[in-house]
Amino acid sequence: MTWRRVRERFAARRRLAQGARRTLVVGEGSPARQLARAMLRDPEGRYWPVGFLVHDPRRCGRKSCGLPVLGTHAEVAAALSATACDVMVLAAPTLDPRDALEVARSALDLGVEVKTLPGPEALGHHTAGIQDLHDVHAVEPSPYDPAI
Repeated sequence: MTWRRVRERFAARRRLAQGARRTLVVGEGSPARQLARAMLRDPEGRYWPVGFLVHDPRRCGRKSCGLPVLGTHAEVAAALSATACDVMVLAAPTLDPRDALEVARSALDLGVEVKTLPGPEALGHHTAGIQDLHDVHAVEPSPYDPAI
């Protein structure tokens, strides 16, 4: 287990030097961890996960998959600027849709590319991976949003 993490870290550093995109993963559940591991193992080195944002503030400061839990969903702007990420992935299928909307808006307003994973029903029984990512180009408010 430890040797695998050492290899993944060296590979991630090499990928960053070769132009991998710094990526912040929102979520810490199974799909988020599966995606982070897939990014670390990706032979093409397209993404370099730098950490997680989670819902539970008690998880902040801990590690998951060898990556730090940088903060909560409410701290997306601070985390993105502190890590200089140019990609953020919403990988938290249980995140409240209004919270997900706010997190995506915050990242898009900062010029950060936003991607998302489909929900567990769409993933089925396969492991979440880079091939499952979908772009989020614009976030429109819902006509049912009480804030409007």
